[in-house]
Amino acid sequence: MGAQTAGVLLVTIFVAIFFGFTAGMSIALSDSGAMDAMTMTDELVLLTEENLMIISLIASFACFAAFFPMWLETRKRIEPRRNKAPAVVGLFTTGMFIGANLLLVSILNMIDVTMYFPDYIEVMEDMFTGSILMQVLVIGIAAPVIEELCFRGILMSRMLWLPTWASILIQGVIFGVIHLNMLQGMYAFLIGLVFGWIYIKYRSITLAIIAHMAFNLTSIILPEIVADPPLIPIMLASIVIVGACAVPLIILPHAKVKDTEPTDTVLPIAAQ
Repeated sequence: MGAQTAGVLLVTIFVAIFFGFTAGMSIALSDSGAMDAMTMTDELVLLTEENLMIISLIASFACFAAFFPMWLETRKRIEPRRNKAPAVVGLFTTGMFIGANLLLVSILNMIDVTMYFPDYIEVMEDMFTGSILMQVLVIGIAAPVIEELCFRGILMSRMLWLPTWASILIQGVIFGVIHLNMLQGMYAFLIGLVFGWIYIKYRSITLAIIAHMAFNLTSIILPEIVADPPLIPIMLASIVIVGACAVPLIILPHAKVKDTEPTDTVLPIAAQ
């Protein structure tokens, strides 16, 4: 069940090691061996930090190459027998997760995060490094595509023999843990539950990716638009946005099974 999750970590670690080895050799050769081990280690750490986005982007391509064929195989078992969700669902989904991000940002800026989660700020600063373009490519696009293919597209689809609530809960827990940071893991768990609910209800990995992209891209774009946002108005507006978008998503019907003959390759679908 956790093989795909472990795969993401292993591929990322492999790419980082490969980059570090290559950079280390380059430093050693260019310095003609005059650099001691401690200095070389410091140089490697600095070089890795400076190129973290490039490493992440390379790792993302590697993960996509590994997971996309698995997703295509899994997709044969579930999505082709489901009617497509109405286009308006994508709009409500986007709006809800933009609002959710704004609400979270407002709440976190109103409390002393460093008092309870001292590592959170450092993690966020390390994550949002590099140019805006690289942030959009890695955090706004690549991460949502790969994580949704892995957690909702592959992992959840292979747990549909469980009760619906159980499959949503399990993937949400794993999604939170994989972030390896207490505070980020807590809200990743919560939004992971909603991603899972959207995927279960509409049987569309595209909607889950749209939701994830909307959430992540808001984190990148908002600081570029507003340097010192008014927290109370943003929080109130975000509550209205989330509510206005969530209600239609709850009311709209589930994706329906098409009138086709089931085959032995179709996974059993848990009761909604």
